[in-house]
Amino acid sequence: MQNDAARGAQEEDGLLTPIVVLRKKRPIRDGEVRTLKRWQVPNETAVMTAHIDVGDHYLNYEVVAFGPDGAFSHVVDFGIWPEQNYPTTSKKVFRRDLQEVYRRGDRFDRVRDALVDCLRHIFEQQYFDAQGNPISVDDSSPFERGGALRGKRFCRLALCGVDSSDGEAAPAVWDAVSTFHRLDDGRFYGRALPTYGDAAKSRLLRFYDLKPGEWRRGAFSASTCDWIENPTSRRRELDGSPAVPACLLYDANTYKTRRDEAWRLPTNRPGASSLFDGDDPEYLSMFAEQQCSEEVKSEKKISGQLYKIWNFKKPRAADNEFLDTDSACRALAHYVGVESTIGRPRPLEIKWTTL
Repeated sequence: MQNDAARGAQEEDGLLTPIVVLRKKRPIRDGEVRTLKRWQVPNETAVMTAHIDVGDHYLNYEVVAFGPDGAFSHVVDFGIWPEQNYPTTSKKVFRRDLQEVYRRGDRFDRVRDALVDCLRHIFEQQYFDAQGNPISVDDSSPFERGGALRGKRFCRLALCGVDSSDGEAAPAVWDAVSTFHRLDDGRFYGRALPTYGDAAKSRLLRFYDLKPGEWRRGAFSASTCDWIENPTSRRRELDGSPAVPACLLYDANTYKTRRDEAWRLPTNRPGASSLFDGDDPEYLSMFAEQQCSEEVKSEKKISGQLYKIWNFKKPRAADNEFLDTDSACRALAHYVGVESTIGRPRPLEIKWTTL
């Protein structure tokens, strides 16, 4: 019944709709009525990733669990930092501004301090299995690290990316990641990193040549040359951020496309996305509306393949921060080693840049 309703809603105009996202709940076991609540992780989870979208006045964060071989993706948690103590449906009604909560230094210092606290919140949050038993984010995952920390194994909560695409705020992001790693006594070292989402230009990202110090996984991996093509191009951040081992660049349009495909799939299909079941319908609706805030504005052939370019719908009805975090979580999972079951064979749009 749920899947039929979801399919009917998405067939109205060919676009993903909020009602489809809201109905994508994951049962605790096949055929069971009960669904996973906030902070509950599916028992079959191989790895979790998180991402923070950075703004001057608030941060958006999301945590996603992924099954083996991308069998599923499940939103375990999302939120706004500083935490808002009432239903929040739009940035227009937010009351707790990080520039007012954090008072030290200039506005970038306050963003840095907010990011450090948000990273600690994500990694120190207590998560649970499907039966409600506490689990540790430090348990080992099946995946081994590459790049700057090659040879070590990823943990259950493998990576948290922090959006650094805003050039003006990038130094604050790098400083925050470095500060977080210095304060955690090595427990989470290498698990927070700056990220950059970009779009392919004249070539698909997988055909970009690697520059000195850059690394990518496997023969079918892909890379992006954003405006941080080489570590030396960001000398200011690197000199002031010794505890940042690497940054990740990825193709934003590629992962927005895969995210859209995953949300359209019925929950019982391989590769489908799902959302935790909660008691605040307005809060969940905000997330669902943001997942549907963009559409494909154009398509073009690059390197012999169809490439979709995403942008805001017009008229603009919702923000897109949680759409960006959802896409980035998927990119981080692909770097870790979770390969998509959607549209195989499909190369990974990832490049790992070592410092």
